[in-house]
Amino acid sequence: MKRQNKHAGFTLVEISISLVIFTMVSFFSYQIFRADHKVFVEQEEVVDMQQNARVAMDQLIRDMRLAGAGVPTGGAYSDLGHLHPVIPFNGDNNNPDTVMFLASFENIRTDMNVSMTGKKNAVKVEDAGKFSVGDLALISGITDEGTESSEVFEVTFVDVQGQHRLKHEQSLPWNGNQKLNEIYVIPSRIMQVTWCKYYVDDSDPLHPRLMMSKNAGPAQVVADNIENIQFEYDLSTGEKNQAEPEYPNLIRKGTITLTARADTPDPLMSGGVHSVYGTPDNYRRIELKTDVQIRNLKR
Repeated sequence: MKRQNKHAGFTLVEISISLVIFTMVSFFSYQIFRADHKVFVEQEEVVDMQQNARVAMDQLIRDMRLAGAGVPTGGAYSDLGHLHPVIPFNGDNNNPDTVMFLASFENIRTDMNVSMTGKKNAVKVEDAGKFSVGDLALISGITDEGTESSEVFEVTFVDVQGQHRLKHEQSLPWNGNQKLNEIYVIPSRIMQVTWCKYYVDDSDPLHPRLMMSKNAGPAQVVADNIENIQFEYDLSTGEKNQAEPEYPNLIRKGTITLTARADTPDPLMSGGVHSVYGTPDNYRRIELKTDVQIRNLKR
């Protein structure tokens, strides 16, 4: 007598139907996951774009607001030329602008304690220990001819033994002839200053960056994916929205317009236009604009 098997497996038809159902469920689950992941990536890029824009704008606002702190409104002389608290360079044809700021950001200063007897490469001060080699220093005060003057030099040697001295031996680009242009007398003052230059590096069109060069040193990245910065200035003469004033010492207020974009294009994003070249693309962008009252310049 033949025994029946009560534990028979699935038939081929049942297995086929199960595989079809499983494949369909997996396909739709993947589509849902893919859509959710795309939204997540887009949101993450938007957040990064907003953060880059805010970081760049915050640093520009801070340095512009402090421009001229401790520096005469007329600026100071240096081997790089005449340095004003704000030095603008307009990017022609809507290209990104460049701006430079000069200020005493760290509030490090000391007084001259012995008048100079000639044009030398050292200044005797009350406390040289506040300074370090490589600092950029500004000497401002009265010359032996009774006139006011200001000059910028790089500190190349700090002498804290005996009479405190700050030396400025040859070190390009700041110290060319190793001597100050004027003979300063007490009560002239020396302070640490910072000269910084901001510009957009778009040498890689896919990844433009806001750069900052400090004291003519190597440029550093401030923020990624900053496509454009534009500056306009209001002057003490009443003129407003000037792109590149002929006399930077008249600048009293600045308006910063900054454009940041996402790191990668979105094929489904329509309406994107390059803020400099005007060419259509698929990038998301954000534009920030703010006015900055420059506190340390005379009203």
